[in-house]
Amino acid sequence: MTKDSWHKINKNVLAKNIIALNQVNELMKHFENFCLMRGMALIVSKVYKLGERDMEDIDICVDLEDKERFFSVMRELKYSFVPSGEYCFRRREWELPIDVHFENVKEIRRVRFFGRGFNVLSKKLLFLDLIKHSYFQHYER
Repeated sequence: MTKDSWHKINKNVLAKNIIALNQVNELMKHFENFCLMRGMALIVSKVYKLGERDMEDIDICVDLEDKERFFSVMRELKYSFVPSGEYCFRRREWELPIDVHFENVKEIRRVRFFGRGFNVLSKKLLFLDLIKHSYFQHYER
């Protein structure tokens, strides 16, 4: 990282995203059959630096057939289900909520980030999901 690129790094965002990355790493130790979407996918794919993109949650995609096993793992990790219109799980106030999208996604890719492999949506699906999410969640009329 060059001296000039540090101006893009926000220390609060960096700290929050390190916590979020640790949450993802912990989940991967207990359940690996998921892929990252949206913000965290963009970070581990190195589109953004770890302290450059603020996130409100961690979006992941889990196959429909693994739904019950995933719920069991979340209970084991002491996450609570939070009704929010989606499948959202929270544990501690200072951690990010995990929003789970249950779909049968076949187009995933493996990326390396800080020496660890992560499953993320394919570039095409990530792009399409970001457009869909931006329109339906953030469109102001």
